[in-house]
Amino acid sequence: MTENSTRDRIKAKKRTEQAAAGKGSCLREVLVCEQSVRGRGFVQMAENKEQSMKSILILGAGGHGRVVAETAEACGYEKISFLDDHSETAIGKIGELQQFVKDYLDTICHLYSNEEVWYRFSELTNAEANSLDGTKEYFDERHPLFGYRGTRRLLACPDEFQAETHVVTEVFQTNPNLSVIFPFVNDAEQLKQAITVLRQHGFIGKVGSMIELPSAYFDLDRILETGISKIVVGMNDLTSFIFATVRNSQWHDMESPIMLDMLRQMQDKARKNKIDFAVAGYLNTSFIQKMNQMGIECILHYSSIP
Repeated sequence: MTENSTRDRIKAKKRTEQAAAGKGSCLREVLVCEQSVRGRGFVQMAENKEQSMKSILILGAGGHGRVVAETAEACGYEKISFLDDHSETAIGKIGELQQFVKDYLDTICHLYSNEEVWYRFSELTNAEANSLDGTKEYFDERHPLFGYRGTRRLLACPDEFQAETHVVTEVFQTNPNLSVIFPFVNDAEQLKQAITVLRQHGFIGKVGSMIELPSAYFDLDRILETGISKIVVGMNDLTSFIFATVRNSQWHDMESPIMLDMLRQMQDKARKNKIDFAVAGYLNTSFIQKMNQMGIECILHYSSIP
């Protein structure tokens, strides 16, 4: 057994123990795409809603992939599948990922054809992206939540961005209720660049922006002038960056007067520009109640949905 595989198994064991103890989201730090494509699992759920099944599709069936699978199983995932170019147990090849994403989006849009469906572009950390087969740009950064995430990475890796844009544009042709949102946006100028690429590929649907960085908060007036239709505040990241702390620490308080004042200011600006406004993240009951009182829509993380 190699040193890397031994280390992976030790990490998996620790995550399994955390999961068994119920300590937060044990998949958060695992090397897997945060927007794990769960197309086939979702289709099964849609066909028989009485038999809800937590499913996950993992990119790569090697050492890292197996660590993810063990952790997912400990977290209660019932159907675990792989995409891998060299594994006999995989349900498809890595190159087929675009088709999986397309099928998944098409299914969601069809099921909710009378409602808007918002797709968030990939929001991979570098640790996640660097572990995937086919990644062309590798960025070595010490902190996984900083640096090349979200829209920053999309613009730095044009091939990846164009591939994802091609999928959403193709799905939009038969599903006009599909809208897209850009994550981890620096400022209005960066958002304009991303929207330009999107429009050049023929996507004419609605576009939104996440507000997760203090720089985006301070540049909100110009962001609201980029032609977007929706603002979603990522409470976990924004609170972390405002208070220079990690999630679940004693200083990570999204209900603090500072955060609530920021939300009121952003909500007022969005209203004046007739732009939809919402908050998202790992939200507790107390925070959701405050948002209801303020008339702010809450978008829950899928792990919080019963």
